[in-house]
Amino acid sequence: MLTALNSIPAKVCIAALCTSAVSISVLTDSANAISLIGNLDGTNGTASLIDTDRTLTVQFTTPNLPTANDKFQLNNIRLRVSNFRTNSTAPSADKVLLSITDNANGNSFFGDDLFTTFSSPTSTVNTPRTITFTPSSTFFFERNTTYWLSVAAFDSGTTFNWISNAANTAPTGGLASLGAGGYKYTVDAGGDGFTAAVPSFGSFDVDVTQVPFEFEASGGLVILGGLFLARRLKARKKDNNVA
Repeated sequence: MLTALNSIPAKVCIAALCTSAVSISVLTDSANAISLIGNLDGTNGTASLIDTDRTLTVQFTTPNLPTANDKFQLNNIRLRVSNFRTNSTAPSADKVLLSITDNANGNSFFGDDLFTTFSSPTSTVNTPRTITFTPSSTFFFERNTTYWLSVAAFDSGTTFNWISNAANTAPTGGLASLGAGGYKYTVDAGGDGFTAAVPSFGSFDVDVTQVPFEFEASGGLVILGGLFLARRLKARKKDNNVA
């Protein structure tokens, strides 16, 4: 085995080591992005009108991870919408007020703590499409905690539809679970206590990365193998210099 290793040119070994490191990095970045909860499948169903009076919100609870240090870092949130335009040629520039709040008061939107703000996606068409919101600052979902995701209009000039998937199904399965509160809807800016009939189960996806990362045995073996190669190359170079 050592004879075979010594016969490998140094440049080839170093290139292989670099390739392994890059592969591990790419694998880690892509493999750890997961859906926390959602029902987004790209299809179009029933619409829920969103304006200054009408807000649709959904309750969900994160899973109970092993330790308090285990969390979910929010990457982005995607919504399926229609009649949403942000360009200046539209009758008005639509702005979504997307929020994540806690469940401290047991209700869905008003009076709860606002955790993070989001970037404003753009759209120049009225047809159904998926828009993506990225958090303006780093945010972590705590384990075994209930949250509300609310979709509202930012101002009086905003009117759009948050649409369901074709089957109009609520999120099922996944890491998080739909809360007992489910979806709630208001038609008078919360004055009705979010007790209005829910028009549809708005389609969305919460993309997260679980932290801290779990150590993968296969990746660890590759890294250790790379370090072994590096040490062998260093020793071989030293022996050649002495000779």
